[in-house]
Amino acid sequence: MNITRGTALAPMEYEQQLLNQFVSGELTIDDVLTLLEAQERTRMPTALPPSN
Repeated sequence: MNITRGTALAPMEYEQQLLNQFVSGELTIDDVLTLLEAQERTRMPTALPPSN
């Protein structure tokens, strides 16, 4: 992770927590992907703004 430190590729805090849990065996890669996808869905708008 040192290579990406300070760049746009560096993981955000939540992503780093998931990576740490994966490395320690607490999560599977499928768990990590599911959690990341769920987080992304909550950050996306549910409806497009009206076009004028």
